[in-house]
Amino acid sequence: MLYLGIDIGKSSHVASLLSEVGKVMFKAFSLQNTTPGVNKLLTKPNSYIESSCDVEFGMEATGHYRLSTESYLVKSDFSILVVNPLQTDSWRKGIEIR
Repeated sequence: MLYLGIDIGKSSHVASLLSEVGKVMFKAFSLQNTTPGVNKLLTKPNSYIESSCDVEFGMEATGHYRLSTESYLVKSDFSILVVNPLQTDSWRKGIEIR
C-alpha cells in the first residue's frame, strides 16, 4: 500500500507519495487546485501502482478548499482519508492527543 499525502491550500496543493515504511517514492510537488492540477496529481503515482486500490490519499480537513479535490478523487475510485489538522500537527510534534 502507498500513501499520497496532500497539503491543501487555497489555490494550490502540495503532494508527496510514501511507501508503507515511510520511504519517499517521489518528492513533494505543487499542483493547482483545478481539474488539470488534480489530473497532474493522478499521473504521478501511475508508475508505482496497478490500480486505485494500491494507494490511499490523505488530506487535512481544511474547510472547503479540499472539497473539489476530494470529490474528484472519490469519483475516480480512490480511497480518501480526511484528518483533523490538530491530529496531524501532534503527529509532527510527536505528542499524543485524545
